[in-house]
Amino acid sequence: MKLRKLLLCVFCALMLMAAGLRPAYAVTVSGRRLPGLWDGRELQRALESARAAAEEVSRGPSSLPELRCRLVLSLLPPQGDGGELARELLEGAEGVSPAFRVLLNGEQLGTVPDESALMEAVETTLACRAVPGAVAVTLDGNVALDPVVIPAGSETGVPAVMALLRSRTQVISVLSDGSRVFAG
Repeated sequence: MKLRKLLLCVFCALMLMAAGLRPAYAVTVSGRRLPGLWDGRELQRALESARAAAEEVSRGPSSLPELRCRLVLSLLPPQGDGGELARELLEGAEGVSPAFRVLLNGEQLGTVPDESALMEAVETTLACRAVPGAVAVTLDGNVALDPVVIPAGSETGVPAVMALLRSRTQVISVLSDGSRVFAG
């Protein structure tokens, strides 16, 4: 009798746990596991969105990177961000390259494939144009970078963007007495 009650309690506990389980998908893109779990509808929307964006950006047919989905049961609701998944798929699509749009005071100068190479070139320019004894050096314009996706091979490149940046800005050196010296 006690065994039946114990088995009934175990059965009820298992049924209660099973009632709270939700289907979700663990996603791997190009062999890299993305954090989080996705709902089936959100996963489908992200896939369709990435496919349409890739074809628009690449200006023709494009294939998305390898996507693997594994169905799992979870007590927590799926919390994967569909926009993040679409962005990940788009950046790996054929004919599409991730890049950074370079803006000077809101005006686009071009696109570069590598943010760190551009920042290194800007720092080199600041160091070369700085006045000896300066305690701070900056550009007189506001430079901003926006992550974008562009057709593969269409980036402007760091040298061309730096040439435009140097022609449109001055380097400001701040001396220890607070005075500013502008260098063209």
